Amino acid sequence: MTEEARREESTAIPPEDIIDAPERPAGAGRFDERADYAGAEPISVTGLVRKLIDDVATLFRKELAMATSEVLHSVDDAKAGLASMIGGVAVLYAGFIFLLLAATIGLSQVVAGWAAALIVGGAALLIGFIMVQASKKKLEPRNFAPHRTAEALRKDRQMIGRQPS
Repeated sequence: MTEEARREESTAIPPEDIIDAPERPAGAGRFDERADYAGAEPISVTGLVRKLIDDVATLFRKELAMATSEVLHSVDDAKAGLASMIGGVAVLYAGFIFLLLAATIGLSQVVAGWAAALIVGGAALLIGFIMVQASKKKLEPRNFAPHRTAEALRKDRQMIGRQPS
């Protein structure tokens, strides 16, 4: 099984968690709302409140499933990126060592050998420090936050808090 197939399988929402549209009587038009209530008993306020509570609970359960899926997807992406980065770093490291050696030999033609090694080593340390500091920003926790889920929850809160006009 490929990595992509495993990721899709692990983030798929189970069929029982998918909200289906209410069933309509046979022959009812798609937008005929009266067909849903034809011959039905009036719904009590208690029944409506119970239905609302159930719907809100289902909504939050689905939002939690979406957040979990989004976080797992972010972690999988981070793992894949980290693995490829480690391989690239190993190759870059070998090449960089040879470039530093060549720079040291070249600079030793102008200054003493120990001074050339000190200059090249100091420059390499400075460049490495700058690169590490720039990379740290990409690994901050805020980059792993489920932004879409937070936006969906904000919209849900607004919808629930809205008063009927």
